[in-house]
Amino acid sequence: MANWAILEDETELGITVHKMVPEIDAGPILSQETVPITEETTVEDLIKATREVGTALILDTLNDFRQNIPVYPKSQDESKAMRCYPRLPEYGRIDWTESVTRIDRHIRSLGGPYPDAYTYHGHDRVSIHEASVLEPCPDHLAEPGHIVRSEAEGDIWVGTGNGILVVSRISINDGKSISPGEEFQSIRDRFGMNLQKQVCELSERVAEIEDRLNEK
Repeated sequence: MANWAILEDETELGITVHKMVPEIDAGPILSQETVPITEETTVEDLIKATREVGTALILDTLNDFRQNIPVYPKSQDESKAMRCYPRLPEYGRIDWTESVTRIDRHIRSLGGPYPDAYTYHGHDRVSIHEASVLEPCPDHLAEPGHIVRSEAEGDIWVGTGNGILVVSRISINDGKSISPGEEFQSIRDRFGMNLQKQVCELSERVAEIEDRLNEK
């Protein structure tokens, strides 16, 4: 739920204490609270906040029962209900043709305790831990995923479908966290899988293996 709230640009996440019934999340509401979501909130921040607020909310509700303070259950409005389904690890791959704000939310919606958002550079998997939207965005012409600026041992700028993403921390093939400028220093670099290139490389490898087998 926290992932979806950030990804869908919600401004808050609700926490509810309700009675248990056989159906999932269908019991009458006993108490509710919300946690704000800003343009910088990460899923780790949101999980920590909801854990703290949720724990306090449960204890306060139980305390009301202990002290015989009236608690008035409220039926849930099914017309406003929405089901949120689990996101799988493969959904973490970045689509650079999306807008920079969508990609920024995508990155912030992942990371500890979940796997990070990721992209590819050649055959290497590049996990992105920290990034932000470049504002104001300068005029530029670049293909989505193209590195348009690199600062030695610092940030890199990456073109998207609409805007530029500033990438600050990455890891490659699950290695240590580094500044992307340490690894990518050329504006000829581009993120994302080049399927046509990879198919050609695989075809060449298959042909090479077949030639070796035929020589035996």
